[in-house]
Amino acid sequence: MARLTSRQLINSVEIVELYLKFKNAFNYGNQKYSTWKNMIKHITGIHENKIIRKIFYHLLNKNKFQKQTKVNSIFYIFNPTNKKQIVIDKVIFE
Repeated sequence: MARLTSRQLINSVEIVELYLKFKNAFNYGNQKYSTWKNMIKHITGIHENKIIRKIFYHLLNKNKFQKQTKVNSIFYIFNPTNKKQIVIDKVIFE
């Protein structure tokens, strides 16, 4: 198991935050943790779940993600500016 120093962890958090801002991840809407985990794996190249979870929790504690509970599931939305979230339900095209 590879260990990250605190500086490497902070750098990873900053890189993930910048990438998600660049990709306008706010527009992705509410996603489960697994979606964000796969995105963090892609961005950092780190595949250890403990480290990915640590990076995610750092972003969550910095209020870059908002947590929502729907029915018995937890969803997260990337919201770096803490702007008011507009709730949009799924649109079904027939």
